[in-house]
Amino acid sequence: MPRVILSSGHTERSPGTEANGLREVDVARDIVKATLPYLRQNGIISLSVPPDQDMQNRILWINKSGYSEQNNDITIEVHINDGGGTGLEGWFEGDGNNSSSKLVNAVLRSTSDETGLKNLGSKSEYDHELGSLAFLHETLPIAALIECGFIDNEKDAAFLKQQENIEKIGKGIAKGILQYYGMEFREAGSQRPAATSVPQSVTAPVRDPAPAPQPAARPDPGNAGAPVFPPAGGGFNTGGFNSPAAGGFGGNSFGGPAAPQSGGGGFTPMPSREERKEMITKTYVKILGREPNQNDLNYFLNIGITEDQLLKKMVDSQEHADLVKARQEVITAKKNYNDQQTELIRLRNQVNDNQQILNNLQHSIQEKNRGLAELQQRISQYERINAAKPQSGASEGGRSQKYTGSFVDRLFRAFSDLFD
Repeated sequence: MPRVILSSGHTERSPGTEANGLREVDVARDIVKATLPYLRQNGIISLSVPPDQDMQNRILWINKSGYSEQNNDITIEVHINDGGGTGLEGWFEGDGNNSSSKLVNAVLRSTSDETGLKNLGSKSEYDHELGSLAFLHETLPIAALIECGFIDNEKDAAFLKQQENIEKIGKGIAKGILQYYGMEFREAGSQRPAATSVPQSVTAPVRDPAPAPQPAARPDPGNAGAPVFPPAGGGFNTGGFNSPAAGGFGGNSFGGPAAPQSGGGGFTPMPSREERKEMITKTYVKILGREPNQNDLNYFLNIGITEDQLLKKMVDSQEHADLVKARQEVITAKKNYNDQQTELIRLRNQVNDNQQILNNLQHSIQEKNRGLAELQQRISQYERINAAKPQSGASEGGRSQKYTGSFVDRLFRAFSDLFD
């Protein structure tokens, strides 16, 4: 069953572009609200992301829903464009040639046809000014992003201010989703075409002979009169879905043969043995996912059970209950797996951020150590030079040496001479 999640871009704290008396966040939410009823009236299971969630929380909410690309589920985020243009524009995941691109193009075509807005086509997220769009490549379902008109274009803004036009956009998006799934769009109140079904098997009466100490043979109408016998003890296939040991049904717990149908003054002919065999086999495969074993097949052929009776017995059986339970366990396991994947992505991003911070700190420490080493080297040079100069006031040959200034004075004088 197709499943869809709709998301509206931006939040109250970050409302997107504001122009011509409109805010992007308000218009996007109105479009999502208008789209949902059209999806649901056409049998599409649909959800909407709770409002006022930032991008990261919107992605986490979608990924925790259990919807995924493997199940052909989709998610669409609605935005309003800016930049002075006019019309509809879409973004798809990766470089195209995938389900995301197919979905975007289907929605753009149907919405353009429904509203009359120009279809500007779809683009890869790689062509976006950000380089990529997180909503497209981090959500687990098949993702698309739709830009519904330009809020800073007066003509488009006037269009978006009319509620009837918002409804048209919602209807167009819903039609595109149905086209993607290969489904026909139904207007509200229209009836779904009746599904083609296999005619219900109607059985002729099968009369048992008079009671006897042992079960007597009775003719099988669909097998040229060859005698068949009911299973010993009235049960069948111990261990099968319908055996008493498996918690199902056995014997003639569902009653005797179907009552004859009146009309035209006679009985409705029983389908042939091969037709009944095909019906039983198809019902087993449809409900239990397997073909019947020979004992079950013979039993149902002999008692002349109808398709509706067989369906009811299978749905009420323990084997069917076990299948439903196993399916639920699989769904739960998938949800847990998706939750763990989401958490893993978050932790990986956190590790990468921390590693970048650590690298920056290490680089800063290295630069600091290098500067300290250079400063220490210069101090050592100055100390050696000062230690080697003559002491002021020392006598040489009985005469006092003239004071020539400190090392720093002489160094300053040397640099001054250089610049002069």
